[in-house]
Amino acid sequence: MTIPRIAGIFRLTRDPELHFTQSGKAVATLGLAASDSKSDGQGGWQNIATLFIDANLWGQQAEYINDTCRKGDELFISGTPYTEQWKAKDGSNRSAIRMKAFTVKPIMHKQNTGDSSQNQQSNDVWGSQPSQDFGSLDQPPF
Repeated sequence: MTIPRIAGIFRLTRDPELHFTQSGKAVATLGLAASDSKSDGQGGWQNIATLFIDANLWGQQAEYINDTCRKGDELFISGTPYTEQWKAKDGSNRSAIRMKAFTVKPIMHKQNTGDSSQNQQSNDVWGSQPSQDFGSLDQPPF
């Protein structure tokens, strides 16, 4: 059985954490969150659910994201989920679902600077409305 890839738009919950393996390969740990919202019918938004997950990103992409992205930035990410298991200090067995990220791309937002051709990354942290209203959860967004 093949583990499926997942893809979506996530926000960084903290700045990327860059580390290097003993062989010198870069690996970044990304704290991610994705929310599903819908219009409340009165001009506001209602949060339906939020997913928090950590992702690992390797190589040059890890270094690029570490250098260019900060907490609150939006990213398009695709990767494969996996379960990480460890033994806690108290001796109990622990586990968490993580993601091995394959594709990570920052989402650029146009700023109202008078020059419509200028793109910059969003600095909006968690307070923004979703870029689209996908309507009912029963209907796919396409």
